[in-house]
Amino acid sequence: MKVVIKGGYTKDNFEEIYTKYYPRVLSFCKNKISSDMDAEDVSQIAFIKCYLYIESFRNDKAQFSTWLFTIAKNECITYYHSKKDYIDSIEGKNIDIPYEVNMNNF
Repeated sequence: MKVVIKGGYTKDNFEEIYTKYYPRVLSFCKNKISSDMDAEDVSQIAFIKCYLYIESFRNDKAQFSTWLFTIAKNECITYYHSKKDYIDSIEGKNIDIPYEVNMNNF
């Protein structure tokens, strides 16, 4: 399905761009990231970057969807790098828990 944005891909048309592409970008991110909430966050960051850099899009180089999904893919990679750094920072450390957690209370 080809998405046509009247007036081109500009900040002025961003609401239309967001409405047409957000479901696909979100689905893409959910496919890459196991947490739905994190996938939603990554999708939002991708659209923020799209908005900020939309003037740099050149339709003679790629289709808009290719450009947008490259941003989304890069944000998924950034998400995993930042998650890995967090896990690496706590891995192997002895963390003292001052009380015993009773899972029956949850």
